[in-house]
Order: sequence, then structure tokens, then C-alpha cells
Amino acid sequence: MAVRRERGFLSKRVWGLFCTALLASDVHCTPHGEPVAGAKTASSQTGEAQLERDFQERPLSQPACPEIIDPAIWPRAEEGEKGLAAAVPGSTGAIGHLEQRMIGKGAVKLRFFGTHVFDLLDKLHNEAEPKEQSQREMICHILNRVAERKAPVIRIWGTLKRTGTTDEIEKARTLLALLLDENARRTRPFRFIVTLQNHQAGYGHPSPEVPLDDQTKQGFSAKDMYLNESWKKPNIGQLADRIQQYSETGIFTSSPYILAWELVNELDLFRVIPGGSLAHAAAEKVASSFVIPAAEQMAAAFKQPIVIADIRASLDPAENYLQWSGRLIDQLSPAARKRLIWTSHVYTEKSTGALSGTASPNAVDKATLKLNRDLRIAARFQTPFLLGEIGEHVRDSNPVFCGETGVHNLSASFQSVLFPSPDPAGRAVIENALFWGEGHCNLPVDNAGSRRVHIGVGGDSADLGQSETDALRAILALREHRRFVAQ
Repeated sequence: MAVRRERGFLSKRVWGLFCTALLASDVHCTPHGEPVAGAKTASSQTGEAQLERDFQERPLSQPACPEIIDPAIWPRAEEGEKGLAAAVPGSTGAIGHLEQRMIGKGAVKLRFFGTHVFDLLDKLHNEAEPKEQSQREMICHILNRVAERKAPVIRIWGTLKRTGTTDEIEKARTLLALLLDENARRTRPFRFIVTLQNHQAGYGHPSPEVPLDDQTKQGFSAKDMYLNESWKKPNIGQLADRIQQYSETGIFTSSPYILAWELVNELDLFRVIPGGSLAHAAAEKVASSFVIPAAEQMAAAFKQPIVIADIRASLDPAENYLQWSGRLIDQLSPAARKRLIWTSHVYTEKSTGALSGTASPNAVDKATLKLNRDLRIAARFQTPFLLGEIGEHVRDSNPVFCGETGVHNLSASFQSVLFPSPDPAGRAVIENALFWGEGHCNLPVDNAGSRRVHIGVGGDSADLGQSETDALRAILALREHRRFVAQ
């Protein structure tokens, strides 16, 4: 943990001299010029040179709480557009990768096993005091917990829990800007994937307790949005207005700490198209009326990469899914194609009981069928690939919110999905993934330690129980695995 001075306690110059004096000891200095125990420099001369660079590159302001600094969290990005993440195309028949220029490192290939704090904006809105300092402290303490978990990338919903008004867009925009500003004050800032629309129940709708299919507010049902273009309707809190208003916020378009913008979480077509068949004419309407124009608006509005796909539809026959997805990508403009990230989600299922319980090979094959096809699509179009959610459900369990949900066997799940042997689908190329189920319960989120929140908890059997230390060790092991470490 970094030891930070209180504001005004020592001048930056005096603190810098103090840190320089410590360079030969078992202490090094952060880019803020503050000491951190437990790491020796190679030499005092090298340390002084690094200290000088760090002073030139440090953030202008300090975080709202003592920052936990872990080397698994990436260094600061370079300033300006050159510091924005880039989608780098792969060679013919190979997926691409993500890249970002970082201070002192140049271009870095981004590889990560990140996490979700999907409800962060709503927690700030509803559970922090309505004062900026309280909100900043909540952000800082939440990010510190993620730093302890060694996850450099965080996926969040870019809305409040209850949407459907222009006022909600403005509140979410304000809180997202505050999050980015507080994050940018850190020595090692996190990168965020911001999802602008959720399809599933639980978050991000006028009636969040039901999915997009069952929204009763006019213009907000899945059919209205995907088929009848209601997502474009102005002044009702719809998606097009959100994209437009976010694009007018300078920190959103210029921040290197927004890794990517995602269009929809789990775009589910089973109740939009008869039988969920991508061969049906309505499937082409979804592409032409929603996915393509919305992706184009995002590409025009933002400078960062854009994430689309994880389409929930019938996978039989395989050609329907592959051809529909291919036509969709073919119709994107070169500007949108250049920044495209293709995504997919996968959950294995384990029986309740002992830790040794695992999914059967057939169940794993079924769970990864769509993943394998999405990898084929990404390779065909040479786009980067994001495994946007990976987790494990426990069958026949009785989940208790922030309680025990049954014992997960993540080691076996990760092995079957990410390290299969043999690997005919080529899943070894997956180097960007985000774990779902790593919620935080009773987390202290102010400097006094008096305010606590439950955050990132989905409420189903994918949530890890609070005593599942083996599952947490499996997650941390992957975050330290060379396959998921940026280089």
C-alpha cells in the first residue's frame, strides 16, 4: 500500500527530496513523489532519474483516499489522443489485439483478466452523500478494493439503475465524469469498459426489475428499440441522446482511461425475432435499424474502440449466426470497423456440493458453442476479441444476496474454457477477459470507515460466496498468468 501525505503537509519539493534520500533504502517513491515500502531501486542514480521523470508525469491532484498501488494495475497512459487505446488488426485469419501507449513503456499490448463493478454509478447516486467529497471517497475506496484484486480493467454500466428520463442521462453523465476524474488522480489508473445499454433484468431500464423485452414505458421495449428505431427518439432518455450528450463531455472523448464503449450488454433476440432465428427477415431489420446505425453513432461520437456483439439468438444452424454477423460487420463503415471489438460471454454450470463438482464435457461444449463461433467471426474480420463475461453458475443452489451461493470450482471452469486440451476452437488466443461474480459486500467506502455498500453483486448463483477463498485464489492466479499480463 502506498503511504500518502496529507494535503499541505509537505511541499512537493521537500517531499521529493525526502523521497530521494530514501532511494537507497527498502523504499521507493510513487509518481506523486511519495514513499512505498517493500521495493529497492537498482541504484540511487537510476532511482533519481526515475524520480525526476515521475515528478514530470505525476497527476496534478491527489485521490480522495490513500491509494493502494499494485504493479498489476497499469501505469498512466500518455497524454492526448496518442494515449487512447487502439484496436490493432490481426494478420489474415487471426484476431487482433488492443494496444495503448503508456508513460515510460511506449506501446503496450493490452492483456487482462478484469472484473465488473457494474453498478458503480448508481451506488454513487443513491448511497454516497450528495457531496462531491463523499462521492470521491466512495470511488477511491472501491477502486482500492479492485487494486487489491489486481484487476486493471473494470466493466461498468454507463447508466443509473432506473433510466428513461433526460434527467437520468445528465446525472449518469455527471457521475461518470467524476469517476474518470477521480480515477485519473491515481498513480496507476484503471481502464474502464462502459456499457451504454443493458438488455437483461436488474439494471438500466425504466423498470429495472424486468428485461428490455418487458418494458412497458412507450418506446423502451426491445422490439421498439431494435425494430422500430425508438432508440433514436429525442428527449425521452433514449440511447441516441445518451451517446450524443456523452460525446459533448470532453473527458469522455479524450480520456485514455475509457478503454472502450460497449453498445449493449447481451443483446437478446429470442423475443424480438420469431424463434430467435437470424434467418428471419426481422433479423436484418435489427441490424439495419439498430446495431449498425447505433455503432456508427458511437464511432462518430467517441475516439476509443467500440464493443458490439454477444448476440443472443438461435445458433442452429451455425451458418445463420456466422453469416448474419458477417453481413453486419461488412456493412459497418471503415471508421467503425477500424475500432471494432467483437465480444462474447460464457458461463459454465456446476452441480451443488463438494468443490470437486464440475460440469460434464457435454455441458462445457454447449456453454462454449457460441464462444467458439464468436472467435471465428473475430478471426475472419481480424478484430480484437473480448470475453466480456466469464463465470460459473451453481445448479440447484439457493443464492442469497451477499451470502453463500454454493461452492464454485473456478479452477476447473477456467481450465475447460480457457485452457482446453485439445483446443480445436483455438481458445488459447483469448487474452482479454472479464470475470463476473466478484462482488464486494459491506465494503467501507469513506475515510471514516462508517459508510458501507454492497457493490458488483448480481444476486444469482454466479456470485461468489464471501468465504470462497479457493475461488478467489483461482481468479488471482489468472490475473498473474502471463497470458493475461500486459506486455
